[in-house]
Amino acid sequence: MSELMCVKKTKSNLNADQKALQRLKSKIESLQEKEKKQLSGLEDALSFYYENIRPEEEKLSKLLEEKIQLSYQIYKMKKSLSKRERRSFKELIFGDLGDLLRLSGVKGFSLTIDEISQELGWGSSREAISNELQEMVGDLEEMFSDQGVKVDLSGLDAQDGEEEILRKVFESIQAGMDAKEDPTVLKQKRSKESEMRQNIEEMQKKSINTIYKQLAKAFHPDLEQIVEKKHDKEELMKQLTVAYEKKDLYALLDLEMAWINSSSSAPKIESQEQLKIYNSILKDQMKALQERIRTLLFHPKYFPIQPFFYDEFTGMAPLLNIHRVMQEDVQNIRQFVQKLQGPQAEQMIKQILQQESMRRTFVRL
Repeated sequence: MSELMCVKKTKSNLNADQKALQRLKSKIESLQEKEKKQLSGLEDALSFYYENIRPEEEKLSKLLEEKIQLSYQIYKMKKSLSKRERRSFKELIFGDLGDLLRLSGVKGFSLTIDEISQELGWGSSREAISNELQEMVGDLEEMFSDQGVKVDLSGLDAQDGEEEILRKVFESIQAGMDAKEDPTVLKQKRSKESEMRQNIEEMQKKSINTIYKQLAKAFHPDLEQIVEKKHDKEELMKQLTVAYEKKDLYALLDLEMAWINSSSSAPKIESQEQLKIYNSILKDQMKALQERIRTLLFHPKYFPIQPFFYDEFTGMAPLLNIHRVMQEDVQNIRQFVQKLQGPQAEQMIKQILQQESMRRTFVRL
């Protein structure tokens, strides 16, 4: 009970800047742990994608290609299907072509599938990709135009990879946002931001150097006569060196606080100006951490798993669900392909087309 009272009393004696320092240190520690966990989660998700989902995507692509080729062979047998059945059958093949395109991405179809696609009138995969890209460009330009931002996306090319397309989109949006502001105001804003960054960097460098020199003297193992403490200081000196090389003010402050709390000879942080500088730098470090965490998912490294999330990483659940669904799809399409290879393939197609016709009639009713 006395220890608890002592802690409460100590906290009540802290001034506003000292309390802010403690809060900021606590928040940064929490954010660092959150970043660590999220990075670990992203790495696990990426590994799961390559080990489990990507193989299923490849299986699905191959099976869809086989399904399209077998379906096309039956489609070409004009005597076996009526005109109406052929139209419906072609629409079903178009659906498979769309699914295959989503799996193949900007690399498009194989030559064989591309030929089938064009013969059926669906067009080449490059044309489809280009049309989708133009539709996306139109939507984006209209959306930002409504906000008074002119975005020029005419430089996008369907031949570019997905990552390159995304990079160009973000650069164009940023250029449009910058152009929206008055050039003079924008120049003043950037000048002020640059000056603020420079002042913060100078304060941070000065504070880091001051803390390092102070702690280097306190932790120097050669100045310690007691063997046990000498080993402890060797470890502290290693931590101090790593923190200094990384310019990590938070880690340096953590070491300084530990030293102050454990040593009666250590100087206390009494300067309000020094505390304000520390708080200003830590706020900047906290904001940088928050932004880094917010954008972790959108690092190019994690591009393969980005389509499975909306705007933030929410754990493994979406990947586990899609993996289960894809396994079911692979099994179903494999069974369908096997039936297409059998003697009753045409009859099966006719039954499917009849069911589709009944479904459409029911929907219209």
